[in-house]
Amino acid sequence: MVTLYRIGTVKPSPDGRWVVAVDGGMSDNIRPMLYGARYTVASAGPPRPPAPAVVDVVGRHCESGDVLAREVKLPHEPRSGDLLAFAATGAYTYSMAGTYNRVGRPAVVGARDGASRPWLRREDADDLDRLEVEEADAFSAASGAGASVRTDVELPAGIELRPARPGDARSFVEAFGAVAAERRFIQTERVTRSLGFYRRRFRRPWDERAAHLVALDGDRVVGSLSIERRSAHPATDHVATFGMFVAASHRGRGIGVALMREALAWAGRFGVERIELTVYPHNDAARGLYRRFGFVEEGRLVRHAKKSYGYEDEILMALWLGPEPEQEGA
Repeated sequence: MVTLYRIGTVKPSPDGRWVVAVDGGMSDNIRPMLYGARYTVASAGPPRPPAPAVVDVVGRHCESGDVLAREVKLPHEPRSGDLLAFAATGAYTYSMAGTYNRVGRPAVVGARDGASRPWLRREDADDLDRLEVEEADAFSAASGAGASVRTDVELPAGIELRPARPGDARSFVEAFGAVAAERRFIQTERVTRSLGFYRRRFRRPWDERAAHLVALDGDRVVGSLSIERRSAHPATDHVATFGMFVAASHRGRGIGVALMREALAWAGRFGVERIELTVYPHNDAARGLYRRFGFVEEGRLVRHAKKSYGYEDEILMALWLGPEPEQEGA
């Protein structure tokens, strides 16, 4: 394995050498700083006219010990944007890497015969934020390992309800796909989004814009609810919409009720004043559940859904959570 670094800053030193700062450092390779490990370093870019140079390669962390290699001989003078390859970094480098200074670990890519395939993606800011807990959130405790949900939510025996996590993506897609294949309860008939899409989506499952909740039986997703603000436009930022499903094997056990309670808790926490949804006219169980929580039917969208078997009308339902408008003449 080799590690590729991109040169950022290039500075000449008084002794004739160059100092080049790269986009990694002690966070992804602590061995040079920790016990003086040395690596063979080579230019990894297109060839240029020879102009031999000796460089010291330093990292991005503004630490005096953040030096990756000293007295590296290159065939040409370094430039910003050049790539440097550090050989033989496979044994311990990634396993010892950290996120010092909030710098995510680099990607790992397999390459053979001119083809490449990502093995591990680069860590981004959402990965570094995934363990953060906001105070006073209804789910602040539930976001941590081993925590439980709010005590006022009645859950069926053996069912856990919590914000989605990236590790839930595969089971979520399986459950979502099974409900979609029924074709009669949700608009989606076939899941087309990738596992990576849902892993990314589940990195921030509970903030002021959206909440993504799952119900689990053991480690298997058996229900889900996603609620989010309709838009960032100031005229409609108070409006949220949601979608939910419960696996056929777990319907009628109160999971939908528990998911709805947490959706309303999220709405109350973040100032949502109106929640709206659409539901098929034949889905009596869902319409009854929504009415139980105060949703009212506001209209009918004729032939709103184009399904594989034809068109479906959809019932528009909404719940008002904001202040009641003042009556004229009061």
